[in-house]
Amino acid sequence: MFLPLKEIHEKDNLKFHFITPDNRKLALINKSYELRTIKFKIENDDSVIYAQKVENEFVFTPCYSKMKINEGYNEEDFLWVFDLKDLHSQRIINDYAREISRVGLDESEWLRRWAI
Repeated sequence: MFLPLKEIHEKDNLKFHFITPDNRKLALINKSYELRTIKFKIENDDSVIYAQKVENEFVFTPCYSKMKINEGYNEEDFLWVFDLKDLHSQRIINDYAREISRVGLDESEWLRRWAI
């Protein structure tokens, strides 16, 4: 499961969560409707997904990609950007869980029923 990142530009003056090694600022989108489930092909029986090196970048290709890895990469491929430390990833998971566990409450409805 993947939460997408979007690039934040200096002129936007928005909050960002990560800075890449090439100094790009990325913000995490933690809305439940943005969550994506991606399937990757396992090459060997060791349950590890390996990246391919393409043009000095590490690329992970999902099972349903139409391009071959030696043709370059397309927008459905995933580039390795950086590693997350365990505590940082735990904070992201907690923030996402808090976002999806909110209870929708129509306060005017219970006020109307209480007045009866």
